Amino acid sequence: MLLNYILTSLDFQFITKGKTSESIPEYVNTTQPDRIFIEEGAVLNHCVLNASLGPIYIGKNAEIMEGSLVRGPFALCENSTLKMLSLIHISE
Repeated sequence: MLLNYILTSLDFQFITKGKTSESIPEYVNTTQPDRIFIEEGAVLNHCVLNASLGPIYIGKNAEIMEGSLVRGPFALCENSTLKMLSLIHISE
């Protein structure tokens, strides 16, 4: 888990350098929103984003559907989709 955290954190810094995140929709529940980056065109619907254990990157035109739970470190790349009720986390 430590290696994944380190590599994802470095990628997060590289990918987001000099950019500004889109706003987190008010109906998205977050932990440590300062570690969440959302690209233009991304759609987030009533989901939970927990960045307490690592950053979360949501790529351009990506979608996170309703009921999804995401615990970082995590990256959802461009044009990708997390279907309803997805559970994403790194096991120890």
